[in-house]
Amino acid sequence: MSFIETAAAAGYQAFQGLRATPSVRGRTVVVVGASAGIGRSVALEYARGGAEVLLCARRAAELEQVTGECLAAGAAAAHWVAGVLHEAAAAAGYQAFQGLRATPSVRGRTVVVVGASAGIGRSVALEYARGGAEVLLCARRAAELERVAGECVAAGAAAAHWVAGDVTRLETQLAVRERAGRSWDRVDYLVLCAGALSVQAVVDLWGMRQGGGGALRAADGAAAERADRALRRIMDVNVHAPAALAALLLPLVAAGRGVIVVVASAAGLMAAPTRALYSASKHAVAAYFDALRMEVRGLGVAVTVAYPGSVDTALRHSAVDAPAAAAAPPPAASAGPRMAPAECARRIVRAAALRRRALVTPWPYAAAALLHAVAPALVDALAERKYRQRA
Repeated sequence: MSFIETAAAAGYQAFQGLRATPSVRGRTVVVVGASAGIGRSVALEYARGGAEVLLCARRAAELEQVTGECLAAGAAAAHWVAGVLHEAAAAAGYQAFQGLRATPSVRGRTVVVVGASAGIGRSVALEYARGGAEVLLCARRAAELERVAGECVAAGAAAAHWVAGDVTRLETQLAVRERAGRSWDRVDYLVLCAGALSVQAVVDLWGMRQGGGGALRAADGAAAERADRALRRIMDVNVHAPAALAALLLPLVAAGRGVIVVVASAAGLMAAPTRALYSASKHAVAAYFDALRMEVRGLGVAVTVAYPGSVDTALRHSAVDAPAAAAAPPPAASAGPRMAPAECARRIVRAAALRRRALVTPWPYAAAALLHAVAPALVDALAERKYRQRA
């Protein structure tokens, strides 16, 4: 390089050095490979500048440690996602993109929550209450419903009304519509959370298993009757009730160009052993509301289908096919970590406010759903390992 070229290069570098580094305070930053080395140092540098960081790498323990270091260094907030690098990067990028979109306010909005006495439904009601919405709650148990209504008022709800009754019965459905129409001229959000579970393998539900060998016996009349009752009940709760309530309340939702939210399940995307009835009902309700979305789009109504994975609720106690107490222990929860219902509710409320088509959460279930599209046998094998069937 000639003297003139060297001088020009040095001058350029000096000029660059004179330029002030733009502030990163309040910026959102994704750092992939953040558990050590350059990635960790980059994360800390952004943290010292006051940015909000989302970190991902394979090793969860180290990643959690770096997240703490970032908070101590001055990060506005620090989140992390652990997993195989390309999966973590994809999840981190998606979460960061969603994080850039502000959640619209629900203050003063009118919200109907069905299945609001416990679990995800209760948490959804409280999430709307904290945002200043006016809520109408429905579930079977009046005492629990009254308690949740009080919690909503204490949390900041503009008002909290409730209707107690079996949501599979027409009189309850009509009562919800009547109360909503009497209180409001529109419904901004209709959230359908009521649900029931199944926990038995098909051969057990129909009483076909006969001890040690692989041979099966024919189902007798009593077992067939029990199976039929279980199938009808789960379809009533998980499919017929939300479909009917959505239709009955549709004019009020359309009046406010609102959002219908149905809480399906990851089992509505990927079936699992011992969950045959449950998976069938969740596939059915998801398909129904996918079709409804296309039909009501012209009315200005959005439809959001939520597909949560394992959530830490008492849903298993609602099993329509639970074995008799004398014959078997209570149905066991699936293996693995479970999402807190409050976090699940926060994501559902956000997805509805953004009028999103679907929500699959947490992110490993979203990754599994994508994998299921290209390698279903692999996902089946993983599901079999998760839900170990008991002989």
